[in-house]
Amino acid sequence: MKAIILAGGKGTRLLPVTRIRPKPMAPLLGQPVICHIIALLGAYGVTEAAVAVSYMAHSIESALGDFYCGVRLRFFNETEPLGTAGAAAACRRILQDEKEVIVVSGDAVTDCRLDLALGTHRGNNADATLIVSRSDCPLEYGTVVSSPDGRITGFTEKPEWSQVASDRVNTGIYILKPSVLDLVPEGVSYDFSRDLFPRLLQNKYRLYSHLSREYWCDVGTVGALRRCNLDALAGRIRLYLPLDGVLWEGSGSKSFISSSASVDPGALVSDSVVGRDCVVEKGATVTGSVLLPGCRIMSGAVVKDSLLDSGVMAEADSVICSDSAVGSESVVHAGSLCAGERLEAKTRFSNGSSSDQSVYYDDGDFVLPSDSGRILSRLGAALESFGLPVTVSSDGSAEAAALTAGVQDQPTFISDADHPRIASFSAAVTGSIAVHLYQRDGTLRAVIFMPDGYRMGAGDRRKLVAAFNAAIPSAEQKKKSELLFIRRMYQTKLCAGIPRNHVGFHTSGDELGRCLAQCVPTADCGSGIGFAFSREGVAVDFGDGASYPPVRTLQFLFAESPQRAVYLDPPVPGLLKAGALSARELDDAARRTRQPTVLDRIRFHDPAFAAVHVLRSVSRLGLEETEKRFAVLEDIRVENRLVLPEGNGPDLAARLLAVGRAKTGGVKVFPSGIAAYRIYAESVGAESARELCDVAERKLRAGL
Repeated sequence: MKAIILAGGKGTRLLPVTRIRPKPMAPLLGQPVICHIIALLGAYGVTEAAVAVSYMAHSIESALGDFYCGVRLRFFNETEPLGTAGAAAACRRILQDEKEVIVVSGDAVTDCRLDLALGTHRGNNADATLIVSRSDCPLEYGTVVSSPDGRITGFTEKPEWSQVASDRVNTGIYILKPSVLDLVPEGVSYDFSRDLFPRLLQNKYRLYSHLSREYWCDVGTVGALRRCNLDALAGRIRLYLPLDGVLWEGSGSKSFISSSASVDPGALVSDSVVGRDCVVEKGATVTGSVLLPGCRIMSGAVVKDSLLDSGVMAEADSVICSDSAVGSESVVHAGSLCAGERLEAKTRFSNGSSSDQSVYYDDGDFVLPSDSGRILSRLGAALESFGLPVTVSSDGSAEAAALTAGVQDQPTFISDADHPRIASFSAAVTGSIAVHLYQRDGTLRAVIFMPDGYRMGAGDRRKLVAAFNAAIPSAEQKKKSELLFIRRMYQTKLCAGIPRNHVGFHTSGDELGRCLAQCVPTADCGSGIGFAFSREGVAVDFGDGASYPPVRTLQFLFAESPQRAVYLDPPVPGLLKAGALSARELDDAARRTRQPTVLDRIRFHDPAFAAVHVLRSVSRLGLEETEKRFAVLEDIRVENRLVLPEGNGPDLAARLLAVGRAKTGGVKVFPSGIAAYRIYAESVGAESARELCDVAERKLRAGL
């Protein structure tokens, strides 16, 4: 039997480990991950394998040679990125006369029973069989939906919680008929999950899943690599390679010590991996950690729940903890605290005091772990990965220049926008990524808009979080940012839309209300109509006491001026989309193909421009007729609630699947930090929306 091993990825999320090695060479108990994969293939009868390489290809080829664990290896170098299916198809010339081929990622760890998977594939006469694994948190993987007999009916690539339809995730291990690879076009990037498998499904090919109950781990992050090493220590995975070292057991813990490492009897090492030529001195402590070759832990130093790359020195009495990742040949100086850090290679780290360095998405914002200049610079470095100019504004609670300091190779601007929607306007005006910093609930938040004026889509958010986790902040700013006076441009355009014969109006709420009131000196001339601005949009009050929420204002705008494919920031109520056929929830695919522009449809997601459009409607229809048209619209309500489930156990994905949908509305659930979730429940009527939210919350909190 033959196999194809995909080993060309750069492993950006695994930085700083992948700064000096490709991802498949990340070590598991002293041996590269790809070596464990080849040993597994050899154990199940694979005699020849093609290895698709790209990033640092020579290091993989030189480490493996022509034969490894009885498997003959042939290397295929991608000069241009071909995607997973494209890379596999480039290797197909080794598959002559083969009835089936195993495709496997060279950067995952598994002891999957390939014989059982082959039995499933042959028994179903399948064109392709995907090996899947259950995950309680499937957000970082592609999920696979299957019928009871295992036939695949759908895919969702890296879903948000609102899209989770299955807790079975794609492991990247496939058994294929070689003819399937003939469908892959040559010379273009083509992916299994995004391109080939949906095409096979659409054309009625026989796609099946095989549920593996054995161990599987994608070592895509530093934390995953460390946990995988500890799982191997605990015996949770069967390894097929001999170990060059010894297993120490004592006091309920296990550690792997390389044969060339030196650990003083007076040191404490528990539940850890100590690589080749490492030195752990008397009085040092290493627990729950992975030390790659050549590290030195001096007397009194503590390394806890962290990963140290090759040649790192922890000086006396230093502390490295909280899932830190320290790049090769770095030094953590004596007495320093390195907590939750990502340090680039050859860093000299002193006097750190960080704790939680994660960033997460919540209710339209990115929540930052602190308001320090270092964190903002790190966010700027992550934004630079998009290859676009960056515009930064602030409500005064954070220093915008600190963020631009992290952007080294792209133009940067500092804007006078003092509201997120004015920042959205600046993104469209300048063709940049616009970041607005502000404080909310005691946390520093960043709302980020793409050059079309809309918030980031789910795919771009994942990319930003991964880049932030891997980013190394700049020490100093290399250039000054240009100052932009966007607020006056925004207000000028806003004023231009107000009709001369407008009805008297009054405003309340945030800065957008004040901005609108400043457009007309006589704004408060009577009580004809009122506008209340909030995060959700603009509510409209009529003089007789009738009041309508922001979603009703959107309904009115769609009813009065229908147009094609109006995109709205998620989450968009499904009932609104059903009632207004032109309403769409913006995603990355729509952004790439439709290129919606904020200046074309600004009233649909900017509350101030929505208010101006209502004023124009009043001038055209009259106040009484406008109110009638508001009144006859369906009473769509949305309940927004933050929930912290009890625990984060293995049934969490099942809880989310059990939340389900309702005929009168629906429920969407989004992650909101660590073990927290935000529920959006929609229905006709406020009480019904609250009841839906209550049901969803009970299922999240209680189990099923």
